Amino acid sequence: MSVRRSPTPFKQLLPYAKVNGSHQMHVAQHQTNMRGRCLRWMHLLVPLLFVAVLSSYTTYLILYQAPRAHFAVNTGTQQRQVEQQQQQQQQHMDSYDEASSTAAAGVAAALQAGAGQHLKQDSQGAATPAADAAENAAPAAAAKAGAAKPQRPPPLAPTDAAERWLKATGRRMRVAIVNEAPYHLEIVAGFLHVLSQLPVDVTWYQAGQSVPAFSAVDLLEMVGFNQLLGFMPRMRPSTDKPEPADFAIFVSPEYFERETKAFLKAAEPITAVMLGHNGMNHALQRIEAFDHPRLHFAALAPHVAAASRQVLHIHTHWMMATWPVVSKRPCTSDSEDAATCLSGFSIQGNFESARRNYTRIWAQMDDARSTGTLPTTPPAKPFHLHLVGRGDVKTLGIPPAVSNMTTVHFNLKFPQYYDQIHHTHALLMLLGSNNYLLQKMSSTVVSSLMTGTPIIADAQVLKSYTFLKPEHVHLMGPGETEMDVMQRVLRMSSEEVFGARERVLQLAEHLNRRTLQVLQTFMPMESDAAQAQAKKQ
Repeated sequence: MSVRRSPTPFKQLLPYAKVNGSHQMHVAQHQTNMRGRCLRWMHLLVPLLFVAVLSSYTTYLILYQAPRAHFAVNTGTQQRQVEQQQQQQQQHMDSYDEASSTAAAGVAAALQAGAGQHLKQDSQGAATPAADAAENAAPAAAAKAGAAKPQRPPPLAPTDAAERWLKATGRRMRVAIVNEAPYHLEIVAGFLHVLSQLPVDVTWYQAGQSVPAFSAVDLLEMVGFNQLLGFMPRMRPSTDKPEPADFAIFVSPEYFERETKAFLKAAEPITAVMLGHNGMNHALQRIEAFDHPRLHFAALAPHVAAASRQVLHIHTHWMMATWPVVSKRPCTSDSEDAATCLSGFSIQGNFESARRNYTRIWAQMDDARSTGTLPTTPPAKPFHLHLVGRGDVKTLGIPPAVSNMTTVHFNLKFPQYYDQIHHTHALLMLLGSNNYLLQKMSSTVVSSLMTGTPIIADAQVLKSYTFLKPEHVHLMGPGETEMDVMQRVLRMSSEEVFGARERVLQLAEHLNRRTLQVLQTFMPMESDAAQAQAKKQ
């Protein structure tokens, strides 16, 4: 195993899961006689304390028990409800036979009928039928063409939500993006990209990091965020006093209720979107109860939105926005080094065994090594696994027997991070639990869309991430392992390999187009500006 570390100060940063730090407990040593006194007091107080706690709990149940709908249901019930919702969404979103022209006309009609209004959920639970039609229509050509190289979709036609506001008010709509966490920056980048296509003024409020302490400016510099974007958006630390906003987008607000409520009160946006990360986090219910007339809720994937609707009973849309990574050395079918620019496979993200099942892939690699089934002779490419992330490398538990087939890329800045992923054949998910299939969004899927690197996925992944179709991934068949699929990919032709990558990039463009349309259904209308102005006067 080789470990490649970043030479930047970024290596001082903790893994995301440890971003809040830990506090050491210092316990004073007691003399023998003092210990005896304490024990005697404990024997006297423990029965009294037990009676007090029991009494308080009984009172709580009698006086303050909330309605059943506001409590998490049995885990099995949650899973059945979410799976039923996902099946319904799958039925709705599988309309690949719709013509592109029909879908475009439907989207245009919906937008003209009322910019700023919600697109109603249909009986199958899809968040935005018109936008889903646009998403489904374009891949139809690729599905019908089979192995033919898919065509890029036409440029997005100008939409009029922000344009109407500009004409009615004489100024651009003021949009705020609020991220109170020192992570999820890839999500922020995606929405900055989508909003850049509209005539709006964006102010981005970003938190720094507490342990170790870094300001927002220092944090973004160390992770290479500005290098990734190629420009410096109008960023302000989240601790600054918010400026007035017309429209606000909150990233993962369920983890920052107090800050979210304070921002809403100070900035007074006409409408706001809560972009939830965990569809089963009950903090979203408390945010829904905030004293604000027009709060909307959205998630980054259909299954997260389904969880929020089924478990929390919150009307939730979904939208996915990604930043298109541009490599300094793009690996495409037209590249001079197309035959050699891809190397091995990658696992991305924090080095945490709770998130990813590393043990499973080590066992598969060792079995392939011991049985001599790894490809070693041309035309097959050699096998190698790249682990791209941060955290304690020891957590990976790489066995010595397979260490020569692995490289750890430790604490890379964003441009190098995504460039490394871009130059691998595929991404492995290796989910450590079902959370990322039932209620959370996987960052591996986001990385795939950003870089054009397909993921290796089974049927359950496609069932949850319904915007992913078999042509966008390297699909695991019944009984296949990740190692089986990786060996199959290494034996694919260049046309097959780059065809899959092109379809992933095409999907990312469609999801961005869809998000642009969904966002505009949340934005305030030009009439809202006049009403807000009259209220202030």
